[in-house]
Amino acid sequence: MLDFVIVAFAVFLMVKQINRPDAESAAAPPPPAATKEGGYCKSTIPRRGDALPALHIGTRADGMSVSDRVRVEKIEVLSDNWYVLRKATFAFRRNDGTWQMQSREAYDRGNGAAILLYDEARRMTILVRQFRYPAFSNGHDDLLTEVPAGLLDDASPEERIRIEVEEETGYRIRDVHKVFEAFMSPGSVTEKLHFFVGLYSPSDRASAGGGDAAEGEDIEVLELGFDQALAMIATGEICDAKSIMLLQYAALHIFPPDSALQRHRRQLGIDLDDRRLVAEGRLRHEAQPDMGLEDHAMGRTAILEIAQLLALGHGVADPHPDDAG
Repeated sequence: MLDFVIVAFAVFLMVKQINRPDAESAAAPPPPAATKEGGYCKSTIPRRGDALPALHIGTRADGMSVSDRVRVEKIEVLSDNWYVLRKATFAFRRNDGTWQMQSREAYDRGNGAAILLYDEARRMTILVRQFRYPAFSNGHDDLLTEVPAGLLDDASPEERIRIEVEEETGYRIRDVHKVFEAFMSPGSVTEKLHFFVGLYSPSDRASAGGGDAAEGEDIEVLELGFDQALAMIATGEICDAKSIMLLQYAALHIFPPDSALQRHRRQLGIDLDDRRLVAEGRLRHEAQPDMGLEDHAMGRTAILEIAQLLALGHGVADPHPDDAG
């Protein structure tokens, strides 16, 4: 009889242990329901149509994503005069498993798109200058020099950026290429920008541009050499984040750094296919006819000598001005 009682008590303890909630579950507050004031629980937070699914790069070993760690209790609209400012109250599950109540404000102005227009053959780019009151209120007493950009307003990023380019710059472009997307100020603003690059040529200009006067836009259009635009980052003349990002992208992927010889040639107005380089090769070919003209014209010795002359500011004389090509 005693053995039966001991076994029964042991079974009772095992069942109780299995059914007991663990410490983390007991500490976690129940998921809050939506409030009548307009709050949302986790599954009903509105998402914009162009928002991409989270990649969950930081998913924990137990399979928990960030969505599993956030329980929104209430969302209040503080302002909707221009865009929408909301205050969210939520519980956040910390790395140690405890839940902490927090509140944050987020300014929702929608998502947008920005583009760097470039003419690869001429090594040029199109930028715009316009007044930005928030920058002015923070001490920037000048217009901002930027790449063309605009809010999506329910259009696709590709469609919107074409519209914005023509409206702001007057250029009607055809091909645009998306290179990346980024949150611009994730601590307080919901906006995510879609970044593009696109080719243009002088023949693509359909109007003067200048923006939409009804929306208060008064935009100046600038066509600058790419190297000049890139240098304006260091001088502070370009201090707009999206523009800096696209110019740096182009410096890495579209306009690779010049060699010293290329820079000197451009400074002196000498094209890469300038006939003086061919003439230099012809002169050497006549002196040593057993070697090919192309070998001399583009050979290492000729290029180094020409680079030295160009560095000193001297041109390279054409020994055959009448028949050099």
